[in-house]
Amino acid sequence: MIILAMDLSLTSPGFSVGEVKAGKIKVLHISHVTTKTNDGMGKRLAAIFHHIEDLYRKYSIDIAVKERGFHKGIATTAKLRKVDGVAALAVFMCSGQDDIPEIGPTTVKKAVTGD
Repeated sequence: MIILAMDLSLTSPGFSVGEVKAGKIKVLHISHVTTKTNDGMGKRLAAIFHHIEDLYRKYSIDIAVKERGFHKGIATTAKLRKVDGVAALAVFMCSGQDDIPEIGPTTVKKAVTGD
């Protein structure tokens, strides 16, 4: 199974693609998108959308998951919801996956490091 894992943010969302075989994770890809704060919201969201599209073109992704966000403040929450919506749209358009499961940060850390 090939998984796209996303750590979503507006400034520098992170992405990894991993293959799970026999309970082991093999990392196939790690990247992030750096968006410029002086660019408009549309341009920044488009960069994230196109990056996700590119990952689906390159890898045979079976499922996408995202890290459960933790943030403070109304403005930050509003921006993150836009990124979340763009990611959901990109995943749906590329794969038909209609819901992206959220995974807590400690669960991700334990799965990757064994700690």
